[in-house]
Amino acid sequence: MPWIVGVSKPNQEAVAAANLARQGYQYYYPRIRQAKPGKKPIIEPLFKRYMFILIDLQWYVLKNTKGISSLLMGEGVPRVVSPQVILDIRRREGPDGLIMLEQPPKFRRGQRVKVEHGPLAGHLALYDGMAAHERCKVLLNMLGALAKVELEEALLAAA
Repeated sequence: MPWIVGVSKPNQEAVAAANLARQGYQYYYPRIRQAKPGKKPIIEPLFKRYMFILIDLQWYVLKNTKGISSLLMGEGVPRVVSPQVILDIRRREGPDGLIMLEQPPKFRRGQRVKVEHGPLAGHLALYDGMAAHERCKVLLNMLGALAKVELEEALLAAA
């Protein structure tokens, strides 16, 4: 059985999922935890308004499912998604069932950075990678020698 893509009505992914389950369809609705500055993290869809549905030949009834707006179509039939795509997304799920997205590093190894805040504010350093707990390893020129220091990433800016 192939996977197809259902398009939900705006902010109706959960309604569509509940109705698909009620109708006996298997679906996949990948979600992520989204952190917004100054707000509590929220759980939202990885692909807003899109969900994957495993179908048999009776796909046309999906158009009348509460919460579903349409299906991604091609040449009069729903477009099929490779099962490998579904497996690749599922491999990124954490133990809580949410998708884990890798954050690209803010700096490149060897890049010059400036300490913006704290007791070392104003000093230039070389970025040397990430340490634990969102801390950065930097090399600071102190007293004529390079010293390895760990600082919070938020204290640094590109120089």
